[in-house]
Amino acid sequence: MPKIQNARHHAQLPASGSSAARQDYYQAVIESAVDFAIFAMDRDGRVTDWNRGATHILGWSRSEILGQLAHVIFTPEDQAEGRPEQEMRTALECGRAMDERWHQRKDGSRFWAVGELMPLRTEAGEVEGFVKILRDRTLQHKQEERLRAQASTLQTITDHVSEAVFQLDADGNITFANPAAEAMFGWSVEELLGRNLHETLHHHYPDGRPYPADGCPLSAALRTGEVLRGHEEVFFRRDGAPRHVLCTNAPVRVDGRIASTVLTITDIAERKQAEVALAETTRRLNAVLDNATVAVFLMDDRQHCAYMNAAAERLTGYRLAETQGRPLHDVIHHTRPDGSAFPLHECAIDRAFPENAHTQGEEVFVHKDGHFYPVAFNASPVHDEASRTIGTIIEVRDISAEKAREAALRESTERLASERHALEVLNRTGTRVAAELDLDRLVQTVVDAGVELTGAQFGAFFYNVLDEAGGKYMLYALSGAERSAFERFGMPRATAVFAPTFLGEGVIRSGDILKDERYGRSAPHHGMPEGHLPVRSYLAVPVTSRSGEVIGGLFFGHPEPDVFSARCEELMSGLAAQAAIGIDNARLFQAAQQAAATLEKRVEERTAELQRTEEALRQSQKMEAVGQLTGGLAHDFNNLLTGISGSLELLQTRMAQGRLTDLDRYINAAQGASKRAAALTHRLLAFSRRQTLDPKPTDVNGLIFGMEELIRRTVGPAITIEVVGAAGLWPALVDPPQLENALLNLCINARDAMPEGGRITIETANKWLDDRAARERDLPPGQYLSLCVTDTGTGMTPEVIAKAFDPFFTTKPIGQGTGLGLSMIYGFVRQSGGQVRIYSEVGQGTTMCLYLPRYYGEAEEGDVLAGLSDAPRAEQGETVLIVDDEPSVRMLVTEVLEDLGYTAIEAADGPAGLKVLQSGVRVDLLVTDVGLPGGMNGRQVADAGREVRPGLKVLFITGYAENAAIGNGYLEPGMQVLTKPFVMESLAARIRAMIEE
Repeated sequence: MPKIQNARHHAQLPASGSSAARQDYYQAVIESAVDFAIFAMDRDGRVTDWNRGATHILGWSRSEILGQLAHVIFTPEDQAEGRPEQEMRTALECGRAMDERWHQRKDGSRFWAVGELMPLRTEAGEVEGFVKILRDRTLQHKQEERLRAQASTLQTITDHVSEAVFQLDADGNITFANPAAEAMFGWSVEELLGRNLHETLHHHYPDGRPYPADGCPLSAALRTGEVLRGHEEVFFRRDGAPRHVLCTNAPVRVDGRIASTVLTITDIAERKQAEVALAETTRRLNAVLDNATVAVFLMDDRQHCAYMNAAAERLTGYRLAETQGRPLHDVIHHTRPDGSAFPLHECAIDRAFPENAHTQGEEVFVHKDGHFYPVAFNASPVHDEASRTIGTIIEVRDISAEKAREAALRESTERLASERHALEVLNRTGTRVAAELDLDRLVQTVVDAGVELTGAQFGAFFYNVLDEAGGKYMLYALSGAERSAFERFGMPRATAVFAPTFLGEGVIRSGDILKDERYGRSAPHHGMPEGHLPVRSYLAVPVTSRSGEVIGGLFFGHPEPDVFSARCEELMSGLAAQAAIGIDNARLFQAAQQAAATLEKRVEERTAELQRTEEALRQSQKMEAVGQLTGGLAHDFNNLLTGISGSLELLQTRMAQGRLTDLDRYINAAQGASKRAAALTHRLLAFSRRQTLDPKPTDVNGLIFGMEELIRRTVGPAITIEVVGAAGLWPALVDPPQLENALLNLCINARDAMPEGGRITIETANKWLDDRAARERDLPPGQYLSLCVTDTGTGMTPEVIAKAFDPFFTTKPIGQGTGLGLSMIYGFVRQSGGQVRIYSEVGQGTTMCLYLPRYYGEAEEGDVLAGLSDAPRAEQGETVLIVDDEPSVRMLVTEVLEDLGYTAIEAADGPAGLKVLQSGVRVDLLVTDVGLPGGMNGRQVADAGREVRPGLKVLFITGYAENAAIGNGYLEPGMQVLTKPFVMESLAARIRAMIEE
């Protein structure tokens, strides 16, 4: 079994002695090495020997470990990886195996050990086992680990800092450089190592001169160990570019001597550029601030002055050295103009700092020499990068000149306002005086204006009625005081004070009349009597007429002295001149009134005579017109009555003879004549603009298209008809039959103006009439539709156009026209709220335009009139009351109603009809004429009937001109109108429709 002592070839044996002695010697040496674990193993790794050092380090005793595998001192991880076996193989192959790793003690704790495994050989050289020597190096290992960690941390730091870090030996040679040094100076780390720092990076001055090492403070510090912090130098890159840097050195001492130096270099190129820029900016800012006209103060966080520019020094009278570090308020803002102290807490400028807010306004500062001056200021807080308020910047501007200008402007404005006011009063007074012919009102106006212009307490006008003794003047007008204040003292006399005014010698203005040398010289009062209005300021101006006569004087007073200025004197002199002119004019007017009294009477008499003459002339013209009217009517109606009466006589004769075959011819002739008579009546009423109209919302285009064929037949084949209807034409509120009649008349007139044939154009359009266009057509502004008929005929002269609408005026031969056509059209259109205009040139044709107001609604559809035999029948018991003073009308209406099944009740006048309405008889409809005898007209009957029968339906039948209003917008709901004469079919249809409503 191998023993440790058998490894003698690894130790030096004693020079002499027995073998046993040598073994004992080896054993003693091994056992004494308690800091080393020494044990032997066989070839399988089992422990065969174990010294005390092994027990001390590993924990197993000799007896416990012998025979066990030495693997137990390895960690489980190493055992799993076969580390013990690998170590024995290495020892066999290489003669030894070095081992430095964690091992495990008996108690399981681990320690770091350094060991060596060697093979044990016999004297024959054969390997019989192994010996292992271990030493516990745990403490040293941990210290090394800490050093390695520190070195790693330091390496990381130096690798990532922006500063260049060098380690230099005692001679200034580079032994370490970090990546930042490489980037900063353009040399690689490998190139820098071993090079002398000064010779490599610091060899020249910035101006290019050589920089010897013995003159370099940094090289000296490396030798002496002096520490330089933030030492500024200029180093050079590899490409020769200069770099401004800050150097800080730290000597490393070993046993008191400088072994090396750590040098940290910070690149300050950007900072230097910023400093240069800042210096330039500061220079410019200082130049701006020092040349600025605005004073600038900078206060620190204690509100002490830190800076003031040249303008501030000029403004305050203080130098910066005198205010720096002092509260600015205590220097220039401590006292008010009235001499009272100005406490800091009331200072608006100071509030900008504690309130952290911008303030501005005006204050009054105190100059170094003690005078006060107004300033305008802006105070704003100053903040640092963290938004903390660190001071206040104050801009101050001297506004003394502005205040002076404002005061001057204010004074000028007030003076201008006063002058403007004076001018307005003078103009107003002048206007009134020029227009006023009543002497009392005129003088009062002047005195009131004088008081207003001068600011007097009171004013008066005394009329000059100087008697022979020169002792009396009359108070004519007074302002600002009661008349009793003067009257009880009597009128003024020609004293030294008053006489110059009444004698016209000039204006008297006194700042204090009591001190005037002329005052108090006249008896008995020797001045103002007791109780007189107090007067100190006095102004008196004579009023002199054109002839030089002194009419009187304007007097103004005030209880305070020095009220009236020279300007007041000028104004009152001008006012006195206006008053003189006005008084002269008023006198002339009074004289003219007296002179005109007789003339007015003569004019009245002459006017009355002229009026009588004009009335006689108008009566003559009226009789001439009536003669023309009655002559024309007599002629037309005689023809129509001949046709009616002749037809009726022949009808009667034929019926008496039993000859019934030709009766229709006579009946049609009588009806035609009666219709022509009705048309003539409508023309007369239209001419007077008092015909009864029944306006309805009408589609004018539709009405024209419906008449187109009738118009073509009427005008004949020689005339071409063209209808141009405007798209979207507005409706009109008119009487459709009357509009049809007007259109037909216009087309007939157009035909007559074209005896050789031609063209008639009927055209409609929507018209917007503004103020100008409406005035040209004598209409209110608004929306209208136009209906124009244009021909290509002979045209009209201006003289004919001027008379075209006159009644009975016609250019046609005698017997071919009545002269009522255009007058009828004119009357109808004007009554409908419209206008008619003629546009014509001789030889070019004529355009007749009807302008009708737009109706805001929808047009009604036209009704088709059924024959009387087809008229709807009455319902059971339906009753109609007929009120008319004409028996034939009542008879005809009653016959029609009874034929249709109605019960008809007749009444000959208004009271009779009302009596029926007031009874209990059933009445479904009242049919009444408007003009009735008996004291009640038809409208009154209807209104009275509705009081007892609310909702009574009423149909007015009328032919009187004075009843036109009934069909023109004055009818109540349930009332309608039918114009006489009418056909029975129309009456029957209207009655049925109204009952069924």
